[in-house]
Amino acid sequence: MKFSIAGLDVSSLCAPKNIDEFRSSFSMNSGNLLFHYAAEKIVKLSPKKYNWSLKGASKDNKCGGVIIPMANHLGTHVDLSNKGPNLNDVDVPVVVLGLGSQFSSSKVSHFNEIPEGSVRWLKKAADLSCGGKNIAVRGVFTYKLLKKLGLEDSVEVTGCQSNFINPSDSLGEELFNKFNSLTRSQLRDGICVTAGNYNRRDLAKLEQSLIELIKGRSSSYVVQNPKHLISLSSGWGDGVPEKVLQDIQTAWLPDVDLDLLPSWFQYHSSVFISVPQWLFEMSKKSFVVGTRIHGVQAAIQAGTPALCLCIDSRTKELCEFMKVPHVDAANYHDGISFDDILSEFRSWDYIQFDENRKRLARKMKRFLVSNGVAPSEHMLAVCK
Repeated sequence: MKFSIAGLDVSSLCAPKNIDEFRSSFSMNSGNLLFHYAAEKIVKLSPKKYNWSLKGASKDNKCGGVIIPMANHLGTHVDLSNKGPNLNDVDVPVVVLGLGSQFSSSKVSHFNEIPEGSVRWLKKAADLSCGGKNIAVRGVFTYKLLKKLGLEDSVEVTGCQSNFINPSDSLGEELFNKFNSLTRSQLRDGICVTAGNYNRRDLAKLEQSLIELIKGRSSSYVVQNPKHLISLSSGWGDGVPEKVLQDIQTAWLPDVDLDLLPSWFQYHSSVFISVPQWLFEMSKKSFVVGTRIHGVQAAIQAGTPALCLCIDSRTKELCEFMKVPHVDAANYHDGISFDDILSEFRSWDYIQFDENRKRLARKMKRFLVSNGVAPSEHMLAVCK
């Protein structure tokens, strides 16, 4: 019996008419779409899908098991006992994909800061294994935290499933070749930035330097989160408080009049509610850069060179483990230039990326099979 998937139903989403509809469909971060899409891409799934409540996920209802794609749910910001999938009435096998941690640093001592409710949830999920490791995590740092909690026998380090959207076994080489085939002017003219968070005042100068790269270019600023940026990009700026507009102006766009901010975002930015469209648009860009790991991943999986500016343990862990082109954002606290970006990408070891990706794809396949989950034809092709 096939496994069902829980969470976002990326195959039946509709265009939202306001921010509340966006929240109910996309959980206020369009980046979540990417790893849900990837989970559906790599597994043969039952047509039956569940939301976060997991109501009906039981043997009595002939459910074969549940796959739960997860994000950076390990940290002080989330108590999985009330914010995570409801495992209370689940009596079928559970497989967790892509669980990651989010802290300001990569110190293993952070395990003490994980809410007790989250620890209980993780142990419950581990108990719902069909016999082996059933929690796939994004990197070594998350594994070390779970090991400190006594869960190492339930955890496998696979990276994020978004690593396997593109079926090519030489993706890194293709990215590097595309980069080298473009002139400096072509790279400059086709650049795209993944928008950050205006509340991160420590990154304000860095974000300002990124915005400078796309000034005069339409829809080259990809917004994923937070709420008010999504509203501005989506044309719902009337609902954004003036105080927030002032905060955004102060942090990022001091040269733009306050009353023109909504127009700036409508012209320069975009929010994707469809992963295929997101990938398609990124495939037309020459280069993508920014602090959003899944925005960078969308570009890479679309075959476009990209560079992630790591801002916390979450982005650093993913980039390091999957060998994604990256640099510590702190190195460019006062801003990053176009030449800096090109130089950082040129130092990327694409051969190591391709070798690592093949290894991780085979590891993910073994993890799925050991849990009784059938890999899709797409996943099997990535493993070749």
